[in-house]
Amino acid sequence: MIRDERKKELLGYISQGLETGATLVRDGRDLAERPGFFLGPTVFDQVRPDTPLWRDELFGPLLSCTRATDLDEALELMNASSYGNTAC
Repeated sequence: MIRDERKKELLGYISQGLETGATLVRDGRDLAERPGFFLGPTVFDQVRPDTPLWRDELFGPLLSCTRATDLDEALELMNASSYGNTAC
């Protein structure tokens, strides 16, 4: 990141993800201890659509994965997002 404020915001999203029951697959907070505004790649799985990790557009090394049971559900999830860079 280019600012400490943004790094802190993303660290907050990581904490929220853990609190909402998402599965932390890759924790990038280990790089957050380095000098500067580093945050390593962070990946969450089992992210629910009613959580900020799913709803908010996050610009940083944070990926949220939501699972669908079939193609129709995947299309519903994708169409429910207001962001064009959502992928299913």
